[in-house]
Amino acid sequence: PLLEKSEPYVVSEIVAAQLRMGFALPAEHRELLQNFGRWTIEDSGLLEPNQLDRADRQWESVWGSEASDFRQLPADVRQLFERAVMLYVEAGDGYAALLYCFEKSGPEMKGCYYWISQDEIVKPRRLELKSGEPRDYSSAMRWLIATQVLQPYESAFANELFVDFGADGANDYQLDLQLEPKQPFRARFLRQWESIQ
Repeated sequence: PLLEKSEPYVVSEIVAAQLRMGFALPAEHRELLQNFGRWTIEDSGLLEPNQLDRADRQWESVWGSEASDFRQLPADVRQLFERAVMLYVEAGDGYAALLYCFEKSGPEMKGCYYWISQDEIVKPRRLELKSGEPRDYSSAMRWLIATQVLQPYESAFANELFVDFGADGANDYQLDLQLEPKQPFRARFLRQWESIQ
């Protein structure tokens, strides 16, 4: 799969999105869209500012799901969607998304990140660190890139070239991703010893 990038977006497009939603995007996400644009990989990727809205409305506008199906969801899931936005949508056999949920805790404004999928829509998964604390924007994006962008490459290096200048000769390698829940993300190339004659 090829990772592609858009042109940066103008501030007015991002402001319009926030007015539609009724809350602010994470500052880092605004900066990403304004300074670099969005990234996509095949049919999945960060959403354009004109697609950003409350997740209960994105249910129809982005996922193409029926409003009647949304009304049948448990009340806590509907309430989560009403105060969240889908920042990233994965398109595969079904849809999945990274949700940013705006929350107010006393005078403090903060947000949480959730991973949702159509298959398990009644069980949104809050993204947490090993300590149990909610992930912040940077941590949620690292998780997203590790699980949604890098993971498909885990066994896809048969036709790719990776050069190990420290090796005695040509060797086969495989990308090994360690994505255990609440564990630090690690990626490394492992030599495929069985391919050595």
